Amino acid sequence: MPGTRDDADPGTPDVSVAVCGLGLMGLPIAFRLLAAGYRTIVWNRSQDRVRSAAERGAEVAPTPAEAAARADLVLTLLASPEALFEVVFGAAGVACAAPKALAQAGTIACADMTALAARLPDGWDLLDTPVAGSVPQAAQGGLRLLVGADDEVFARWSPVLARLGEPVHIGPVPNGSALKQVLNAANAPMVALLAEAVALGERLGLDRALLLDELERSRIGALIRRKRAMVETGRYPADSRLGLFAKDMRLARLAGEAAGAPMTMVAAALALAEDAVAAGLADLDYSALVGYRLGHIRGGPCG
Repeated sequence: MPGTRDDADPGTPDVSVAVCGLGLMGLPIAFRLLAAGYRTIVWNRSQDRVRSAAERGAEVAPTPAEAAARADLVLTLLASPEALFEVVFGAAGVACAAPKALAQAGTIACADMTALAARLPDGWDLLDTPVAGSVPQAAQGGLRLLVGADDEVFARWSPVLARLGEPVHIGPVPNGSALKQVLNAANAPMVALLAEAVALGERLGLDRALLLDELERSRIGALIRRKRAMVETGRYPADSRLGLFAKDMRLARLAGEAAGAPMTMVAAALALAEDAVAAGLADLDYSALVGYRLGHIRGGPCG
């Protein structure tokens, strides 16, 4: 079954979108597309999240190839380059079909994005589209989409992406992934600093609420506002998993090494994150680094 008619306008719900990968970000993104009236086709390995999308009106595809065959635009949100390449180029992958466009929205290395581009069949529009934001922003349509693409490709598909947040044209592929590495390199040390600051305050006998009040007024205030409820309760349900945080820090460190710019602060944040992951906290929110640094959690789903 083909996608939609050839003259469909990407700014209208006449365009069909396949979402491959319904993890923490993929499912709310599918919900946003459905709410905007787009015909939305979903594929995911685990069926519980597929059922949630189907209940909202999504079509379910048994394979990535079938999802792509019904769609104009395929949006992939996968946790690793291995998963991405399997979904795109595997035996029942997206490349078996002929969608008009592929938007790769996971966080991967620039080299992996370049390799993806090199293997795609001629005639596809490719958008290198990592996102800035997490589950609340995905649910509210408040993501920033860092798009590496040709000028015409960006202009053609940005009306669809605008239903998810603010698409920003970064330049050609793989500039979207490159900027995501830079942003991660800047943001990660703040999480490690928050963990150390709260641990220090506790050991100095400061009141937790007072400490968080003052930290919220400091230069890491935005992070405190996002994660304060988790820190106060000591419960860390994920809107951005610690395991993926560690993966992203490894990518930022590797990007720095490749560019001749050692990432000293990223390496420090990565070391703390890897320790926490090794302690069994990979599926918690990355703010669980605070509880880990305090010694309050040592594994388990919510501390």
